[in-house]
Amino acid sequence: MVKIKLKNLLIGFVILVISVIMVNSYLGSIAERRIEEVLNYELDKDGLGVEVEYNSLAVNPLLAQVKYEGVEFFDQESGVTLRANELRSNLSYGNLIKMIRSNKFNKVEKFKVDLKDLEIKSLEDDYVLFLEEFKLYFDGKVLLGESIEDFEIPLITDQSLSVNFSNLDFEFSQVYEELGLTLELEEKLRRVDSFNLKWSYDSDKKELSIDELNILAPLFSFSTSSTLRSEGWEVDTFEGFNYITKNKFKFDGKDFYLGDPELTGKYNLDKLLITSELEGEVDEEGLFNMPKGEAEFLLEGFKVQFPDALREELSYNPIFFMAGIDIDEFVLNQLKLSYVYEDNLIKLTSGVVDTDIVIANLEGQFSTYNNEFLGLYSDLYIDKFKIRITELNDQLAAGLMFIEFQMGQPLPRDGEDIIIKIEGPFNNPSFIGLPF
Repeated sequence: MVKIKLKNLLIGFVILVISVIMVNSYLGSIAERRIEEVLNYELDKDGLGVEVEYNSLAVNPLLAQVKYEGVEFFDQESGVTLRANELRSNLSYGNLIKMIRSNKFNKVEKFKVDLKDLEIKSLEDDYVLFLEEFKLYFDGKVLLGESIEDFEIPLITDQSLSVNFSNLDFEFSQVYEELGLTLELEEKLRRVDSFNLKWSYDSDKKELSIDELNILAPLFSFSTSSTLRSEGWEVDTFEGFNYITKNKFKFDGKDFYLGDPELTGKYNLDKLLITSELEGEVDEEGLFNMPKGEAEFLLEGFKVQFPDALREELSYNPIFFMAGIDIDEFVLNQLKLSYVYEDNLIKLTSGVVDTDIVIANLEGQFSTYNNEFLGLYSDLYIDKFKIRITELNDQLAAGLMFIEFQMGQPLPRDGEDIIIKIEGPFNNPSFIGLPF
């Protein structure tokens, strides 16, 4: 008796599985036809000039999944081709059922797109962009209009979006050749290892946020998050807003070699390091508060070999002659600047300029007396700025002695060091202790 019941259960289970597979296959075939009909209708109706081809299309209603293999899009106007070995899309069950029942549905509530081996190519502009994998996930509501380009993401309900891709390779051979990049530098510049973006909207708090944006590449890394709060999101009611952002950036490159000695000149750079970690805010009155944080810029071993035509022109330049600048090879041994941002102030805590003609140390403080967002930089004020020149080459030293003779007074000094102090509006500063 037990054996008979077990046998009947197994038979029932097999029949159920077969039924699900048959129904899933039947609904899938209907959905495939609907997708092809919608795609052809929209492309023909709007006259977008886009051609779409693919090797196969499969729909799995059980998984709410649409899968293309060997898909290709070609834009006739721009000549850009997009290819992917696989395009996989997941819709909500509600959207998939509407697609099966009808050619039309007016909103999308949730979807996911996954592309494998994506290639974007332009013959006209001569570039190729390759992505190993691209993922997009949306959870919210998209309203669809009459046209394929007519859609809206209403900011009245919660929304979220995430975009991720890995191993981006951007080949722009014409530009790389014109810049005269070495193969090693070209390989570093053209790659992005990973990109991650998370975006959301909270309808209760009325906050639009970049929760996370991280970019990692061989030469740089960047991360940011920001929040924008507003009482209204229509153009005519966009007021009472507050914007807060946090950013972190690092560029770390070594051994740069580029340029053509005859055409553009040759440029060598041993090291370039740029770091910053800042927080900023725009308040409800539209005033931009100076970022808080710190930043550093370091350049070492920068050498320039001027092209023949420019070198000949510079040989007749009196400034280059008086300063003793070597026109065969200009050398900047080091440029280092360290900043701190706080309380609407920019503090240059340390600075070094080291060249073959002059070595100087820098320090100073800048502020803004009008911090309206659009007027920030035009209203920069120099509270104090000091240049301490510690070394000069013989020709430049002789030139400064001539200037002192013409002024009838020596330049301010601290022992052997020349001290230059500057203050006042950035666009009209005053030189302390000098007659100009």
